[in-house]
Amino acid sequence: GVVKDLATHDFDLVMFLSKSDYEELAAFTSHRSGSPHEDMLVASGRLKNGVIVNHVVNWLSPVKMRSTVVTGESGIFVADTLTGDLTIHRNGAFDMHWDSLATFRGVSEGDTIRFAFPKTEPLRQELEAFVRAVQTGQRGETVSVEDAIRVVRLTEQISDTP
Repeated sequence: GVVKDLATHDFDLVMFLSKSDYEELAAFTSHRSGSPHEDMLVASGRLKNGVIVNHVVNWLSPVKMRSTVVTGESGIFVADTLTGDLTIHRNGAFDMHWDSLATFRGVSEGDTIRFAFPKTEPLRQELEAFVRAVQTGQRGETVSVEDAIRVVRLTEQISDTP
């Protein structure tokens, strides 16, 4: 299903970026396409370091969107896990002379930077790394067995969700 096919990558990315495991995860899945496996996931979690995350992963949407958003005091960092784009949206530092509007709107919008770098197709890169590992016996930069086990255990919790 979509949890083990796609969400595993998002969970791993969140734990890698935050350097923290999930403390709690609430998830809902659906079976809309007639498949015996789930085709949609909505999950909210809290990491052990206090970070709160949300995941929406599905095979159903006509608009393919997969992103991980990291929010901090200075703005947000968006990793588009479908296209590999990385963007930072910084908080603005503008004076607001209308107190009730400033309270309602919160932080103002500042600069946005989209980072440009060469991209390769992830599945091809994964398969090439596997072939190199088989041919040379060297693993390269892969996910550790411990990290993989943590993600699989997390997905097993979701699979048990009705």
